[in-house]
Amino acid sequence: MSSQIVNSARAVIGASGTIDGSEAPTFAVFDIDRAFIATVSRLINLCNEHKLTEARTVHYPAWGPGWIEEELKLQNGELVVQPNGIFRFTDYPKYGGYLIQTADVDFNQLRSKFGSAVDGEVLFLAKEPYVRQYYEQEYEQSARELVPS
Repeated sequence: MSSQIVNSARAVIGASGTIDGSEAPTFAVFDIDRAFIATVSRLINLCNEHKLTEARTVHYPAWGPGWIEEELKLQNGELVVQPNGIFRFTDYPKYGGYLIQTADVDFNQLRSKFGSAVDGEVLFLAKEPYVRQYYEQEYEQSARELVPS
């Protein structure tokens, strides 16, 4: 474990729609800091204390590629936490009749990776290699657009 105090990291996770063939993001990006860790921990405890199957709170990760949020006119982004420590993000396209969601994330694994991360590190949580490729293409293109010619 790193002796350096990590203030924040960024996580990248795969995403999809709940209906096959629906227009959906390929990944989501969310920032991890001590406040995020505390929020997920509190929601896990709330689920266990009150025997809830899940707890939801408003949370909007960045869905990628970048144009997808506007295209789908996303609304009602949520962080969904289960009592066993599994969580995911969901959102609802305005006209789709379905939802989009990330792959499940294990809180204990995330907390461990965050604890050994370098400050500002990007943590790839996706199992599928194409998610990293899409993320890198998206952010490399954004970086090129910021550089004056």
